[in-house]
Amino acid sequence: MSVINKTIPILLLIIIIIVGCIGKDTQNKNQHLEKGYIKSIKRNVDSPMEYAILNISESLNLSKIFNITRYYGTPSFNSDDYVWANFIDLQLLTFYESRIDFMEENNVGVKAELKYEANIFYDVIITIEKSGKNYRFQNSLNESIIYYDFIYDELKVAISNNTTFELLSIDEFEYVFENCYLVEMIFYYREQYGPTSGFSTTIYQNVIVDENYNVKFISIYNGGYKIS
Repeated sequence: MSVINKTIPILLLIIIIIVGCIGKDTQNKNQHLEKGYIKSIKRNVDSPMEYAILNISESLNLSKIFNITRYYGTPSFNSDDYVWANFIDLQLLTFYESRIDFMEENNVGVKAELKYEANIFYDVIITIEKSGKNYRFQNSLNESIIYYDFIYDELKVAISNNTTFELLSIDEFEYVFENCYLVEMIFYYREQYGPTSGFSTTIYQNVIVDENYNVKFISIYNGGYKIS
């Protein structure tokens, strides 16, 4: 009888440990599933004017200015269609948000990640310099606000002449703008279906807007049409 009394607590302890492990494993799997679809959109603005400046920058007709399409690939919610970005605007952000939401709602077996961040800087003098694949924005103290060291020389640049935009194809240039806002936009999207199946797209975009809400300068850097 004493053996049975000692055995029962041991069995109960084993059952509790097993149930606890199963519960922990289920919790970890649920966390893994939640992390399968990541969406992060950050617009770092501090005033109504900055909000207006950002809205202008996200609403430009870049297809017309640069004569390029918004997407490379067929924009659909079909996971078989790889869709890369050519520039950043509100319509593009809405599409990728909707695509990742569709995949999550329909439990598509994919790891999808969307990241977008916008930052705004103001200074009395903003200098833009490009030399080869080095590209920087400096403030009035000659400090780098934004600095890029591109792997691919895929930078597209347009400068305003007050009526239209002129596309620049020169390898080196320097421009100085006074009393302007610099808008930095960074977009990243990735889908991964397996170790060797998936795609990603990255865009770095910058816009200079003056205090009268006139767009003075636009640059777009495409990180490439990547397939994993």
